[in-house]
Amino acid sequence: MATSGTPCTEPQAAAEPGHSPRRPVLTPRLKFFLVSSFLLPLGSFMVLPFMSVFLRQRLGFSMSVVGLVIGAASLVQFSGGMVGGIVAERAGLRRTMLAGLTVRAGGFLLFALSPGAPALAVAALLLTAAGDALYTPANKAYVVQEAGPDRRPLVLSLTNSAQNSGMAVGPLISGLFIMTAPVPVFVCVTAVFTGVAVAHAVLLAPDRPVPRSPDERREVLARALLKPPMLVGAFGTYVYMFFQNYLVVYLSDRHSAGAFSLVLLVNTVLVITIQPLASGWIGRLRFRTATVASFALFGAGLALVGVCGLVGVFAGTVFVSLGEVIIFLKCDLTALDQLPDRPAAAVGTVRMAEGLGALASGAMGGQLYAVTADPQGAGTPVFWLVLAAQSAALAAGAALASRRASVPGTA
Repeated sequence: MATSGTPCTEPQAAAEPGHSPRRPVLTPRLKFFLVSSFLLPLGSFMVLPFMSVFLRQRLGFSMSVVGLVIGAASLVQFSGGMVGGIVAERAGLRRTMLAGLTVRAGGFLLFALSPGAPALAVAALLLTAAGDALYTPANKAYVVQEAGPDRRPLVLSLTNSAQNSGMAVGPLISGLFIMTAPVPVFVCVTAVFTGVAVAHAVLLAPDRPVPRSPDERREVLARALLKPPMLVGAFGTYVYMFFQNYLVVYLSDRHSAGAFSLVLLVNTVLVITIQPLASGWIGRLRFRTATVASFALFGAGLALVGVCGLVGVFAGTVFVSLGEVIIFLKCDLTALDQLPDRPAAAVGTVRMAEGLGALASGAMGGQLYAVTADPQGAGTPVFWLVLAAQSAALAAGAALASRRASVPGTA
């Protein structure tokens, strides 16, 4: 399956036997990446889900400033993925992954100094976001090449499940003391990223990047930009990041930050159990159907969060989780189908779109939360009902607009 159009020959060489039915579903490299996919989100989610509360309560930022900072970091993290994909094709997948892990480790170490200098928290957040922008496209390209096209939905869903498992365990570990003793948490997370970087350096052989001309890079942009996976990825992230970034503030205003850890646990259990089981079905699902269903699920979930108290928060989390299971895996699979010879660029393009959605969500979310807050500044159900209405409008718009679009691989 290796061709001159692949950005890396080393993983693909190991995948040559992929036509053999006896080849295990998970090769040793894929098993290593599953472990890494658990450890990295575990470390980062010991910190990042609480960042809005940390910036607000510990460092004294207003909610409007918090929203802008989170939005800027999200833009770097996701939209930087396009740059990360280009770097991966030029420098090689292994080298780009190591660079990303090193930058992220440095960012979390910088967080340890931020309680005495709030501006450092902003720089640290941007560094961790930049590291992820480098790491993720290269990582997914390596995984996709190692898995082969037939096993791509299952392997990507297993990787997503490992990531979500780490995302759930991280807040449970740090949730009790991240606000009272943050420095030890930051140091532990730095150690996790440093250890994973060393493992990448030791266990993965160097790969050989394939040179790309400027014309080839422009051709990739023309094939990927403003296509359904990019647009849906942007709007899907726009909606989902409200849930991820502002639910913790809402629950801390009305209940406790600990409740958010339980919400993340529910979200994670659903994603890690359902997505691998449904991966084949999601791969065959029409893109339009996946898009409409996901936004409808998001809308129903966000409405429940707003109107049904704490029970509604958990019920709404179920609906949002089901939408998450479908939409992001489908966007990745469709983008990879459109650029089968450029997996790093395909992933980077979707990440760029997701970054634009995350930026809009962060920038608008802080303002919307402040406008809809009660006189004491606490969040109200109006915030979630406005978001639910936006999701419903996106579902209706997707149903109408996509009737005219023909997306490869969505039959």
